[in-house]
Amino acid sequence: MAVRKRIVVLAPSSAYPPTDGGSQVTADICNRLAKYATVKLLTNTQLNHPQNNNLNIVNFFSATRSKYVNLNTIFCLYKLFKTFRPHCCILIQPFYFFPAYVISKLFRTKFVIYSLNLEFNRFSSLGRLWAGMLYPYEFLAYRSTQLTVFISEKEQLSAINLFRLPEERTAYLPHGIVFPSGSHNSAWANNPHQYRIIFFGNLNYLPNRLAVELLVQEIAPRLGQYISTPYRIDIAGSGFEVDKYQHQTLNKLNISFLGFVDDLREFIIGADLMLNPVQSGGGIQTKIIDTVACGVTVVASRTGSLGLPVSVFGKKLCIVNDNDWVGYCESTRDILRHTSRIPTPKQFFDHYNDEKVLEQLLEM
Repeated sequence: MAVRKRIVVLAPSSAYPPTDGGSQVTADICNRLAKYATVKLLTNTQLNHPQNNNLNIVNFFSATRSKYVNLNTIFCLYKLFKTFRPHCCILIQPFYFFPAYVISKLFRTKFVIYSLNLEFNRFSSLGRLWAGMLYPYEFLAYRSTQLTVFISEKEQLSAINLFRLPEERTAYLPHGIVFPSGSHNSAWANNPHQYRIIFFGNLNYLPNRLAVELLVQEIAPRLGQYISTPYRIDIAGSGFEVDKYQHQTLNKLNISFLGFVDDLREFIIGADLMLNPVQSGGGIQTKIIDTVACGVTVVASRTGSLGLPVSVFGKKLCIVNDNDWVGYCESTRDILRHTSRIPTPKQFFDHYNDEKVLEQLLEM
């Protein structure tokens, strides 16, 4: 009988349960790996989770930035490697590179980085003047792995060129389908005579916060000129200062801020459409994948769709040029009238259920 591989996943910047796209991707890859290996996820969690023999979730990293240089944390990681003896260490994003790399070397453990976005590019797009300091760090991190796995093919190709990586030491592993398509019966869809449009995300994250402001200030004021049927716009996610807008203004625009939503799948499947006017940041907008997986069509900006294999989405993803507010409204009108409930195409599920790279990780 084959020995079940032991894998440590280090996710210092993620939270569990997931509260944003990055945390959701981390949970996704751990659950997928746990089908074939014994996985220990070291993350930041304050909850007790039901443990099983295949996936063990450990509250290992603090919520403060000192966790990246905390000597006690590094020593605890060394002790964990000594007792668990992992075959492979997967680091989510390169920020904890030095301790993870050195300890993996000491124990002759295969070292892998799963890149959700290139931080140098992401912070450059946000106008951060210090972004250039990340380049040498990422250069060293990605060139020191046995394998670097990217969540998008676009980022994979960018990294190969930017950091001069050998192509054979890179791989593409898309975000898996977390919310499978199913019935559209949902408590959120409580008015059959009213369209329901949604946006969701971690609103502490600047690109999502800016997207909400564009939705409130640019899209919503125009939308009523294009849609005659009653509609409402539900925005989910914590971290947004709703008080900056007058209550009567939001009511006039048919907008509701709902804060944190416990059951995101229910929130999504009860919608007719998602608007995603994210126009900055990097990596993959996992909210688009999760929404289409639930059978809901998305209208997204060109920037917010970068890195996605658009062809597999069929008519479930409509891309609008950045700042084309009329385009958003016209696309929303046309989709709600004609195509909001067309099925998600088979090629979408085939693409996001592909386990070939997981097999490559397990064979290392």
